[in-house]
Amino acid sequence: SNSRNKEIEPGCLRFDLLKDREKPNRFFFYEVYENDEAIAKHKTTAHYKGWADFKATGAVESQAVMKLENASIPGGWALQP
Repeated sequence: SNSRNKEIEPGCLRFDLLKDREKPNRFFFYEVYENDEAIAKHKTTAHYKGWADFKATGAVESQAVMKLENASIPGGWALQP
């Protein structure tokens, strides 16, 4: 987890980049934001535009976006450090 990102981008609680051990060119990246407003602000940043520009070159084979929540998960299990 990149907890330092809280200082760089307010509203981002964490992000992780993981590499598939069986397919070395496959990566999994996810971000956790405080709320929808933080996500909207994120989409105005230079690094978001950089990622969009990179994808536009065709360098990303596929990308899936999932909107998930953890507020309904009881017991404090949802977001671990």
